[in-house]
Amino acid sequence: GDNDTYPLWYVQEVENYRPDVRVVNLSLLSSDWYMRQMKQKVNQAEGLPINIDDEKFKKGVREVLYYQDMKVPGHVDLDLIMQILLSDDQKNKLELRGGKFENFLPTKNFSLPVNKESVLKNNVVPKAWQESIVDTMSWTYNRNYISRAELSILNVLLNNDWKRPIYFAATVPNDNYLGLDKYLVQEGFALRLMPIATPAGAEGTLVDTQSAYKDITTKYQWGNMAHASYLDPESYRMITMITNTVMGSTATQLMMEGHKDEARKVAVETFEKMPKRVYLMRDILGYIPIVNVLYETGETKRANEIVNRNLKFMTQNMRWYQDIAQTKPELEYSNIGTALRALGAYKSILASTSEKQLLQQVTDLEKSYKQQYGVE
Repeated sequence: GDNDTYPLWYVQEVENYRPDVRVVNLSLLSSDWYMRQMKQKVNQAEGLPINIDDEKFKKGVREVLYYQDMKVPGHVDLDLIMQILLSDDQKNKLELRGGKFENFLPTKNFSLPVNKESVLKNNVVPKAWQESIVDTMSWTYNRNYISRAELSILNVLLNNDWKRPIYFAATVPNDNYLGLDKYLVQEGFALRLMPIATPAGAEGTLVDTQSAYKDITTKYQWGNMAHASYLDPESYRMITMITNTVMGSTATQLMMEGHKDEARKVAVETFEKMPKRVYLMRDILGYIPIVNVLYETGETKRANEIVNRNLKFMTQNMRWYQDIAQTKPELEYSNIGTALRALGAYKSILASTSEKQLLQQVTDLEKSYKQQYGVE
């Protein structure tokens, strides 16, 4: 949406940074005029590889195509799916009430053959994962309709042939990934589409740690966020929902790969650059991966500071949450549950450290809240 794309347009148009990248606002892509714009070159960025004739998506045409399960077996090649969606032949359409015929989506199970030569030539996949490149991408589309936005994205997938990298912002809601989640790899605040098989036992989104580490330690600029006297709600929600997740998953994956010092630097960067106060109860939960890495890499003082700060916020707010929950349980019971989950996680982390006093404090607090709220 606008909050993601406007800053990117600014750095391109005003700062002249990476004018070769085409920024796409998915919220606008459902509009016929915007879809036409995306086909055109801007600055040094070529238009998107969309080969749909303008007449096929003009105003009033293919604005929304609905899913109708035709019990098609297996996964269907995306090329054939696109032909059906764009067909003007009545036999490829569904008759609606009133006798009108419309295009429709006959299956949600898509497949896309992978040109491995192009993938390797364009350095789409890190060398360590090149053996995991799949012959065919297969996935289940996650919506019951296709608007011009989804039609455009699927058409780009079909025509791009891995010549240009495709990224989704980490701030984009998951349903905008169109079911491609298992092929998205985290590179800092962006998710890159890669045709690789997820390693067995892997949990969550894959992280390209070397790319993410480079971005975090050499490219990102944080401003005065750590010491700002005021942050607007949009900013602190971003920190809670996105930043801590990105930093935490990167640091954790670096530890798993044996890059302990790099993991420590990411965790320390998070400690130094993130706000020194807590805004929401979910902040306490979001900091858990960073706290864990700080303890595991010997940054005990910093880890203790985060835990103590979070516990202080918790004790100051839990009584208020409980009072509100008496009349509006849907508002605050989730915060109470979040606090209890966080205490359980902190207790587990502290149990493997020498911070016995802090462990006892967390244990006592958890016990007290469980008794107070009737939780086993």
